[in-house]
Amino acid sequence: MTEPLTEKETKLVSILLDRASDQFGQHCCNDCDDEWFKGWTEEEKISLDKKIHELNGDPEEHDPDCISFSDWILMWYFSKRMR
Repeated sequence: MTEPLTEKETKLVSILLDRASDQFGQHCCNDCDDEWFKGWTEEEKISLDKKIHELNGDPEEHDPDCISFSDWILMWYFSKRMR
């Protein structure tokens, strides 16, 4: 299946990711596996972190020298981007 998601499917995925991010945020360790970012440049990871902080309303927290991602924040970010 290679067709893009419909608008309604995208909205549903967004809702599911948002709910999952709430649940995953309650776990003790939420670090993402480095394998998830295989093929990403450091600049791309820095850019993603910056976008996450901007969308979260805390751009001052973005530190290009200290980039790490939690699973729940990625779910939250993509849920907001998909809406």
